[in-house]
Amino acid sequence: MELSLERKPITVNETILDINTEQAVESDMLLADYYPRISRILRCCVETSVDQAVVSGERLIVDGVALCRVFYKSEEGRPASVMVKLPYTKAVELRRAPQKPQIAVQSYPGYFSCRAVNSGRLEIRGAVALHCRVTAPSETQALHWAEGSGMQCRCRPLCCGQLLRCSTRSLTARGEERLSDGIPSDAALLRASSRVGDTTFKAVGGKLVAKADAVTELVLIGPDGTLYREELEIPVSEILDAEGADENAICSVSFTVDWTDAKLSSVAADEQPMASVELSLTAWIWAMVNETDSFMTDCFSTCYETTQETRPFQLLRGVEPVHRNIPIEAEIPLPEGSGEVMDLWAELAEQSAAGGEGSLRLTGRVRFAGLVQTGGEPEYFEHLADFSEEIPVDGTVGEQLADFRVELQDSSRTAGGLNVRAQVKADAAMALQETARLITEAAVQEQKPVKQRGAGCLTLYFPEPGEQVWEIAKRYSTAPAAILEENGLTDDGAAGEGMLLIPAVR
Repeated sequence: MELSLERKPITVNETILDINTEQAVESDMLLADYYPRISRILRCCVETSVDQAVVSGERLIVDGVALCRVFYKSEEGRPASVMVKLPYTKAVELRRAPQKPQIAVQSYPGYFSCRAVNSGRLEIRGAVALHCRVTAPSETQALHWAEGSGMQCRCRPLCCGQLLRCSTRSLTARGEERLSDGIPSDAALLRASSRVGDTTFKAVGGKLVAKADAVTELVLIGPDGTLYREELEIPVSEILDAEGADENAICSVSFTVDWTDAKLSSVAADEQPMASVELSLTAWIWAMVNETDSFMTDCFSTCYETTQETRPFQLLRGVEPVHRNIPIEAEIPLPEGSGEVMDLWAELAEQSAAGGEGSLRLTGRVRFAGLVQTGGEPEYFEHLADFSEEIPVDGTVGEQLADFRVELQDSSRTAGGLNVRAQVKADAAMALQETARLITEAAVQEQKPVKQRGAGCLTLYFPEPGEQVWEIAKRYSTAPAAILEENGLTDDGAAGEGMLLIPAVR
């Protein structure tokens, strides 16, 4: 019977791009007349977003915004702030044009400097740091079975997980609410920050329907220097593409806030101002399906000499996403002679996820920042605190997508400064990687028939400890099934101890 080969496809996730890069931004800004004049710059706080990331041919094009909020002391001696949006575009060359690319781009503030040219003009220079990763599915084939010409096949069931979605996507949420009656109508906005709660989602027909609630905190300053706080709740909902995902897929969706843009509207004297808020968010999207199939790992013919071609395949197996709450506590020294702490907040300064053998490691730094009265004047302070969490896994992490959110919990004054507590929430989706060497091609050489070892129909053989039935059959050019049947065995693993009868195949 002529040799017949049966192949099956294997989808692997190929990395097209994985780099860190930067894009310079700059601005010369004139303050509008309604802003207090600048006496001294306190701090320039920067948040960044990726508004769009698309692949065009052999290029990745990233568009985004760096939002700079400049805190300064006004000529009246009170804290004030102004917000500047700096758009940017970055083009990165790819080594080839991918089909169905998965794009995950994260942006971070790089170096930034801000100086007051005069009391009404700001000069900002800096760079946005980007981590760009582009992957694409690539389909290849390996042998599933071979039949004819005395071919014997050794097969192995393997999990060939298909990564349907591993990417980020930008979206916008908006809300509007009238300020509380206790806030002066002529109060000015000093700071706005937002956080998103846990996300709920459902996979429906290749889509992920996701919902969450965002809370925005507004910090306002009255004409007498008194600070006021207001909270707004903004619903977040989005329908995200995840082709092939259904209720059996392993999915994860979460939202993080990139920056918050808040404005107060002017109203009549007898009305409270309206606060309108725009949130730039990133959706972290992961969808994967695990499929198990059988592939050939070895073969030989009982009739002819055999040749085979093999290659290693990097196979993925999706596991359930993990969620971690990482507590952080820090002692923050305050400037000498500090009085009242006017404002305090926490933000992520660094974040990373690195997978390896046996673990996924989540690390980063949280920046605790605030304004304090010192000698009757506002001063900015900040303190960095590290966090780390190691998640044990049963294997080697091959692909991962992790996002982080930080929430300030409480603070208390101490003799030397402030004791603060915060919590970092980390959501991590991952796939474990296995390297399998599989057969991609096999052939028999009919002009070279094999020579049977042993003179008779049965050969007596004493296996070595741990020796496999498959290896014995291959050595004697006989069928493993024939050895099992002749010796009353049911497993083609270790041959065991004692004598074996090796039948010849005619």
